[in-house]
Amino acid sequence: SQVFEKERPKVVIHLAAMTDIEKCEREAADAWKLNVAASYNIARACRKYGAKAVYVSTGMVFGSGQESHSEEDLPSPENIYGLTKYAGELVTKEQAGEYVIVRTSWIFGGGKGKDKKFVGNIVVQIRDGIPIKAADDLIGSPTYAKDFVQRLKGLLLENKKGIFHIVNSGQASRLDMASEIASILNSAVRPKGVSYLGFGSAKRLSHEVLLTKLAPMRSWQESLRDYIVSEW
Repeated sequence: SQVFEKERPKVVIHLAAMTDIEKCEREAADAWKLNVAASYNIARACRKYGAKAVYVSTGMVFGSGQESHSEEDLPSPENIYGLTKYAGELVTKEQAGEYVIVRTSWIFGGGKGKDKKFVGNIVVQIRDGIPIKAADDLIGSPTYAKDFVQRLKGLLLENKKGIFHIVNSGQASRLDMASEIASILNSAVRPKGVSYLGFGSAKRLSHEVLLTKLAPMRSWQESLRDYIVSEW
């Protein structure tokens, strides 16, 4: 509250979270502490100081059984990460005065040296000549962080409230993404499709495809090419 007292923010964008799905399963108490208790405290502070709370959530709040998920669909998380992020949504709605909840899926960005996630790992493996294996049974909505930020900025400037999905257009498997990266890099590497079950024990959402009531953004392929060409 000292920071709120000093800065008197009009908008607080809450990005901090424990996002490692496997770690959340192993250290569930910490996941609840970071993803829920901290979100509760931030939402209460926002109400006290009159700031709009912006909570960044995930498609992982949904469950299996549907191939895509809209803002109106009821969450039904199937792992600790998804459960704690959904709980974070609920405490934000309950405790903050004004709020915006934005869900996204498969965010990539950061650039060379910082990107340690899927896209960055695949780029490095292709450049180093390492054989690529990628899940062909996980489908999501790949989203460029810069596009996400621009859309979120627009929502805030328009003083929107409620729940919104922010994703690039289209859907892909991890194998589709890896193959697209190889194409962008003009590599002869042909990524091999495997099951996600070989990458960890935590249950993952097979279809983390988000539909959005907002105007469509550019395709994930275009944004992925932009990211690799401009930041790698």
